Amino acid sequence: MIQRSSGLFLEYITSHQLFETQKIKLKISNEFGIAENVKVFFNKYGQYPGEDGCYEMIYNSQESTENETVFVAQFQHGTVGYRTFVIALQLNNKRMYVKRDYSTCEPVLTEFIEDDRYAFWETMPYSLKYDTPDCGLEGGIAYQIYPDTFYRKNLPEQFKDKVVSWDAPPKWWPDEDGEYRNDQYYGGTIAGIIEKLPHIKSLGVTAIYICPVLKSGSSNRYDTIDYETVDPILGTWDDMAMLYKKVHEYGMNLGIDVVINHSSILNPLLKEAPQLYKWKEWLVEPKCWWDYKHLPEFDQSEQEYLNYATKWLKNLSKYCDFFRFDVADSLESSTIRHLKSQLPNVNFMGEVWKHAITGEHRTFLNGEELDCVMNYQFAYAIYRYARWGNGEYFKRITTNIYNLYPERALRRSPIFISSHDIPRPMNILTNEYMKEDESYENVWDMEKSPDWIDPDGTFNTYRFRKYEMENLEITGETRTLAENLRRIAVFLQYTLPGLPSIFAGDEMGETGLKDPTNKFPLPWDNIDVKSYELYKNLGIFRNDHRATFAYGDYEVLEENEGKLLYRRADMLFAVNITDKDADLFECMKNKNIVFSMGENDKNCDGEVKLGLLPRYSVVAVKS
Repeated sequence: MIQRSSGLFLEYITSHQLFETQKIKLKISNEFGIAENVKVFFNKYGQYPGEDGCYEMIYNSQESTENETVFVAQFQHGTVGYRTFVIALQLNNKRMYVKRDYSTCEPVLTEFIEDDRYAFWETMPYSLKYDTPDCGLEGGIAYQIYPDTFYRKNLPEQFKDKVVSWDAPPKWWPDEDGEYRNDQYYGGTIAGIIEKLPHIKSLGVTAIYICPVLKSGSSNRYDTIDYETVDPILGTWDDMAMLYKKVHEYGMNLGIDVVINHSSILNPLLKEAPQLYKWKEWLVEPKCWWDYKHLPEFDQSEQEYLNYATKWLKNLSKYCDFFRFDVADSLESSTIRHLKSQLPNVNFMGEVWKHAITGEHRTFLNGEELDCVMNYQFAYAIYRYARWGNGEYFKRITTNIYNLYPERALRRSPIFISSHDIPRPMNILTNEYMKEDESYENVWDMEKSPDWIDPDGTFNTYRFRKYEMENLEITGETRTLAENLRRIAVFLQYTLPGLPSIFAGDEMGETGLKDPTNKFPLPWDNIDVKSYELYKNLGIFRNDHRATFAYGDYEVLEENEGKLLYRRADMLFAVNITDKDADLFECMKNKNIVFSMGENDKNCDGEVKLGLLPRYSVVAVKS
């Protein structure tokens, strides 16, 4: 990591392996005066600066010049985990320090302030254990499938009366008792997924991730009834074996979503082995995840639970290449470490919404737990830039994640701009209830609006879902804007460090807000051609330059007035989110154009060659 500003230069490695000798180099202009007594103070979360180590920065006579003075410190960290540090010095006999400017991440020389929360620099030593097989993730493209509404084929006869027609609206209304239940089935099957593998492969996909497949009490299957049986509506273990075989024949890998933090209230284990669960009142009222009374939580401190979970996962690992752990941030670190020790050759992907290192100061990415996380942090940055033009936020978040996450973990971490948990991209990019305000961690937190709160303070689910159903479609000028902004969002998704992930249906032009409207049965007979071509062409582009996207370094070079310029290895990328043509960045002129796309998703090489960056366009050039 190299940071520069007027008169200051700071270089160090942010993310590195344990016991690896590290060096911090500070260059300071002599115009500031005489610098001396320069020290680096490290601390872990909850400590004061210096509690985790204090190192003197030594004057480097060989690199110092008449214009600048260079100081260097070398050190090793003996334990894994996130740390921050500050650099303090005496300047003209006054105590000063080198601060990290929050908005630009550049070094600034200022007076020493103990409690300045943005003053610190960051580093993350991690374990040597990132050695899990690649599983088709690095440099590839992922595709997420929600099985029930994906495709129906060979539905077992005994379930035909249980499913609704493929074109029936999703059940958004409550049952007679006022409860909202996921008990409407469309009957998607494993055989249906196998049938559509050619379609998935045509998008350039290298890895498929499937939402839960085990026997459950709902159509979303996040409430497992039997951890050793495939949900019979979906198929059998033989069907899973065939899917695994066929996915590999198409040159892809397969991941399965697993839910081991909680089970269904209908799981027989609740009565047969109650010691596996947490209880508010023993054998009377189980402790439930987020107080959802149908989702009792397991007691992860129980060795017997760990034995069960290990057995379940070892069986499931015969049918996939990687796991995606549901609500990984609810799993204990000790649980993940135990399972990792038992399944060392299976890639562990975790559902983590916050920053995976600083969000709750967890140890997800220390090398002994998760191999990668669902990188929703990039989704926030993409949407805040693509819709609201917040380039400062984009630069700050993407730069921080790139520098801090272990490289091997970041390369595998899926970048989701849509999923079964959030709205579809074009709705996020245009809906009135999406928020750019940073007090909303997720830009799609539309349910936080006071419009859904009744006078007695309760959330009116019926009014909220009714609004969703009435505002799904995007037409006219709004549709045109949505398509223009989607092009930019997907281009960013496909070119940032990590693994772009398509939520099945995005490539078909599907719209949708939150559950259940983002899970309509897929329109296989009415695929939007423009949407399909966008994803197909970006898939070709990414696969043609897979090494660059897997291993290329990343740097935001410039962002201003809706224009964005960034770099991956020797490739430069430019984006114009405005509705006006702009001058191409000077450093991109007369370079080899490797990809461009403008309005109507058409190639815009001609305009780029003339030095123009058309409105709502994206372009990549190579030196």
